[in-house]
Amino acid sequence: MVDRDTATFVDRLVHRVTEAGDRGALGKEVTIASAVAAAEARTGKVLPINVTGAIGAIATAMDLPQNVVRGLGVMARAIGLVGHLVEEGRQPIAGRIWREAEDRATRRD
Repeated sequence: MVDRDTATFVDRLVHRVTEAGDRGALGKEVTIASAVAAAEARTGKVLPINVTGAIGAIATAMDLPQNVVRGLGVMARAIGLVGHLVEEGRQPIAGRIWREAEDRATRRD
C-alpha cells in the first residue's frame, strides 16, 4: 500500500494538472483527461487518472515524441514498482498472501 502522505501528494498533483488542463494551460490532452474523470463520475465506472496518466498528458502537451512519452510512462511505472518493493521490505505481506492463496487453492471442502 502507498502511505497516506504519498497518496495525498499524488492526488493533489493529479488534481492540479487536471485544473491546469481545464484552464487550457496544458493543452487538449489534459482537458481530455478531465473529460475522462467527468465520464467516470457520470457513469460510476472506475477510470482513474493516475500520476502516470498525468505525466503522459503533460509530455504529450509539450509535443514530445511519442516514444519519449511512452518512455516516461515506463519510468513512472518503474518508480512505482520500486516504491512497492521498499514497502514490501518494510512491511512484508507477500508471504502471507501466498500462504492464503495456497491454502484456499488446495482446500478440499
